[in-house]
Amino acid sequence: MQDRKFWKHPDVVYIASRWSSYTNHSVIDQIKLSLSDKQLELFRNTCFGYFLDLPKASTQLQVIHCLINRELKHTPDDVFALEINNKKLFFGLREFGIVTGLNCVSDGTPINVPDSKCSLLSSYFPEKITVPKSHLRALFLAKKFIDDDSAVSLAVLFFINDFLFSYEDNEYQISNRDFYLVESGQFNSYPWGIDVYKKLSDSVRHELKSTNKYYRLGGLPLALQIWIFECCSKVDEDIAIRVANSIPRILNWKTIAESPWQKYIEKCLFMPTKNKFENIVASEDEVSKFKLPEPRDYNAEILKLEPKGSSHGLDMLTNEVIELRKELVKVNEYNKALEEKIDLGFTQIKEFVVNSNKQLLEDISLLFAKSGGSNSVIREVREPSKKQVDETFSGGLDFNRGLGHDAHVMRSNQNKESQVLKASVRFADTGNFERVSSKIAEDVAGIAIEKVLSEVVADINVQEAADVNTVGAQPDDATEDCQKSLHTLDDFIFLDEDLSQINRTEESYLKKRAPVDQNKKKVTPKKRGRKKNPGKLITSPYTQHFESGGTLCVTRQFFETKHPFSYATGGDNESDLIDSFTKWLYMGTKKRGKKPYTDALNVISPAFELDICNVAERHWFFKLAHSGQEWCDEHIDVIFYYLRKKGKYEANSNVRFTTTDCVFKTKITTSFFQLCDAHENKKSYKVKDSDDIARYIYGRRLLASTSWDKVDYVLFPLNIKEGCHWIFVMFDIGQWSLEVYDSFPARDGVNFEVKNIVEMLSIVLPYYLNVVKFYDKRPELKATPKYSGIDEFEKIEFHFITKGVPRQQDDSLDCGVFVAAFAEFISNGQHIVNQQVKANILRRRFGAILWEYARRKQASDLQSEDERPDR
Repeated sequence: MQDRKFWKHPDVVYIASRWSSYTNHSVIDQIKLSLSDKQLELFRNTCFGYFLDLPKASTQLQVIHCLINRELKHTPDDVFALEINNKKLFFGLREFGIVTGLNCVSDGTPINVPDSKCSLLSSYFPEKITVPKSHLRALFLAKKFIDDDSAVSLAVLFFINDFLFSYEDNEYQISNRDFYLVESGQFNSYPWGIDVYKKLSDSVRHELKSTNKYYRLGGLPLALQIWIFECCSKVDEDIAIRVANSIPRILNWKTIAESPWQKYIEKCLFMPTKNKFENIVASEDEVSKFKLPEPRDYNAEILKLEPKGSSHGLDMLTNEVIELRKELVKVNEYNKALEEKIDLGFTQIKEFVVNSNKQLLEDISLLFAKSGGSNSVIREVREPSKKQVDETFSGGLDFNRGLGHDAHVMRSNQNKESQVLKASVRFADTGNFERVSSKIAEDVAGIAIEKVLSEVVADINVQEAADVNTVGAQPDDATEDCQKSLHTLDDFIFLDEDLSQINRTEESYLKKRAPVDQNKKKVTPKKRGRKKNPGKLITSPYTQHFESGGTLCVTRQFFETKHPFSYATGGDNESDLIDSFTKWLYMGTKKRGKKPYTDALNVISPAFELDICNVAERHWFFKLAHSGQEWCDEHIDVIFYYLRKKGKYEANSNVRFTTTDCVFKTKITTSFFQLCDAHENKKSYKVKDSDDIARYIYGRRLLASTSWDKVDYVLFPLNIKEGCHWIFVMFDIGQWSLEVYDSFPARDGVNFEVKNIVEMLSIVLPYYLNVVKFYDKRPELKATPKYSGIDEFEKIEFHFITKGVPRQQDDSLDCGVFVAAFAEFISNGQHIVNQQVKANILRRRFGAILWEYARRKQASDLQSEDERPDR
């Protein structure tokens, strides 16, 4: 086995990740605004002065992610090497110097920092030994300068810490050494390139892990991004454009898209074969002007590091994958053995049912003969057909149906003209037999099926057939025999533990022959209908229940509480509910390990029914309610489903709204790209009223849905950044606008990816609103100013609401909580702006009301009503 070429292993599934950097891309604009013209001229004369000509550029983290995915495995420690289109590219200290122009060669002169505080630190921060980066920024932006020289010194410190090193605001402390370097002027000759490159290299080189979700880039990641643009023969103009041909090369590029989609970058930058990539080479001007390290033969260094035909070069990650594969084989073998033994158990149960019925009929016939019946008994036993048996056991042990086949007993005398008596044997008390069936336990852990049946309580009645064909004279003994009391299964007991046969004892028979109190009535237990299997989309709610006599229609009763938000009453009742839920949630949690519960404590049995899904694990509620857990699509869908029910069934609500689900965004993007393809091929884009998006608008796609022409607002949960972030969008139909609420917006404006998906929504929706004749159903809209001049296919206006919108904490996973909170605010007729959202409390509240709803519904043994919309 040859070692893999790339650091990213092809057989490993890497989870969706979030990439971030603290680089302040507005630092140049802030310096220009804070310094006077004279001070700016002084700053331009420093070693960083040329950065004042830096075009508008931002770090496109998706580009860095694409580069790290292509990193080569066996490379020198101080080089970031990758391969694109079969071309090896190298980014080392020399390349970093070519791009940035920073000093990358040290002269070895030590820096002797005095013990006392320098005057610059003492003047501006007299009470501090070290200064947080955020304090320096606040001071600089406040323009509280003593003189021009100190203003320039503070600007240099601000530039170094906010742009070059991308230090975190509150963690990094600027020391007396940094203040001394700037104040003494030694910073102009200091090799900043070495320090910045090391920090960048440490954050990107061999950092990709299959289990890491968060990556933070240090140093100056913009340099790595500009380097790949310089290596590429053609850069897509929607990603970046070249604006100059000067040195250093970081001044040549202006980024267009702040956060382009990773798939778009792959498609437009790295995948096209026409794009050629070459390593950059320093020009004569760059060599003469910049302090660069000597060039190196990276290819020769890599050849020395690559294993030569050996099979022992697998790293730790590869070994881990191999071990996981071995464990997977063991699990598959275990599952196969389990399936075989369970199938064997079911086969034995089938045989037992058939044989026991047959044996019972034989014993009943003998019983009639022994108790004074006709001289001879002619029996005909009709066994269940193979099809009926297979249907009985295809879905598990269904004792209500599996033993309900008729068995006919025919009696006659020796004369051909004697009366033929047909008797039907059936289980009359299905509830009793269910109690018997509960004795049969499936011991999955031991991979065995217990075959112990301690008692048989179900009654077996021998009933006379209604159609009696009389050919000749009826014997008196036959008439008398037919009028005798009926016999039950209690006449027989099961002796063998393996259930291989059923023996009748005379003692049990004589006991049952005793007089029976006729006043004691038997009460047939209430028959329980089959519970429907819930689904996110519309499914048939009707269920037929079968008995041996034909089809029985069971009247279904529904759970009265429409949605769990009925329990969100506020006050002491809600607090007590949250406390009870919290105790249940953390009962038996483990202090260590990745999973909060053991496998045994994790199980919810029977599973909670939340209408569109069944919850069989406590971990589902743990992820919903515990801080630091990320919500999945199912959490969002459940909450938006019940909000949809709330809007549909609450008659006293002043807000008319409906919601969609997580799949809606996928449908929108698919339709948008189809529209783009049609436009490129100069074809008309046709939509149908049978498409999924049209069914959403009709109200025929989701349970408890309402047609859009009957509401004023449509609430969308949209998933952004490959499952890592949620935003909330509200379609205000009356105002013909989409309002976008993002709890984690970009630092310097609107997130590019968020804007893209919202714009897709605004373009696609008008096509489907037109095809479903939405405007004909709402004629009053055409009279409003908003709709009077709107073309049917004109895209919907969209607005990013930023002022006063609640914000989640940095690095938190609460975006789903905020989206649910925003939607609930709208459902209550409240404004989102200036609302207080405490994620930890809301998590517990959502978990508590869903838990209480499921618990009460389970205790009542009722089901939700039919929520299919009218066709």
